[in-house]
Amino acid sequence: MSLRLGVDVGGTFTDVLLVSEETGDLTIAKVLSTPEDQSLGVMAGVKQACETHGVGLDALSLILHGSTVVTNMILEEKGAVGGLLTTAGHEQILHLARAWTPGPLYAWMGMIKPDPLVPLWLTRGIPERTSASGEVITELDEDATRQGFVQAIVDLAQTLDVALVAEGMETAAETTELQRLGCRAGQGFHFAPPLAPQEVGDLLGAGACASLDEALAKRQARPEAA
Repeated sequence: MSLRLGVDVGGTFTDVLLVSEETGDLTIAKVLSTPEDQSLGVMAGVKQACETHGVGLDALSLILHGSTVVTNMILEEKGAVGGLLTTAGHEQILHLARAWTPGPLYAWMGMIKPDPLVPLWLTRGIPERTSASGEVITELDEDATRQGFVQAIVDLAQTLDVALVAEGMETAAETTELQRLGCRAGQGFHFAPPLAPQEVGDLLGAGACASLDEALAKRQARPEAA
């Protein structure tokens, strides 16, 4: 017996369809979705379909899985705030939305467009270009891409009024660039290079230093720390 099973996870219900490739018989199961852990609803639906058909899980030859959870989230305008990196010159592509409009000819004139998934202030153009056939016309500028990505994060943090700390800052050049982009706090190798074994003991209070401040002062006094 060859059985195939399909699962569709929705916002309210999880639907399961079990089909026999030999007879064409269909078995349908519907259970409540479990947003806290989607796998629970999926397994409940699969188990119900198998029990209704009178088979075990080992009888399944193929399981297909799909979900409308993300689609629902987009339609309901829920979820996290996102950013967009796109080809330079196409930053307004989500706002123009000219590919398709509902209704007959000229219906676009009266169409009220929904808000774009990503606001323009969180969109960055990246120097690169690819033709419709996939040919690279302009190579991707990786430095500009990284800058655009970081700038979008900094802008988002400032708009939401949340603290932003750059992690892994290793050089003075990185620190200067992040400051230029608007990041005012950071940590990493540039500020605290690895300690020698003796200094670790000092910082832990096991050596000659009586305090953390004294240990740091000793470290800063070393010629190589200048």
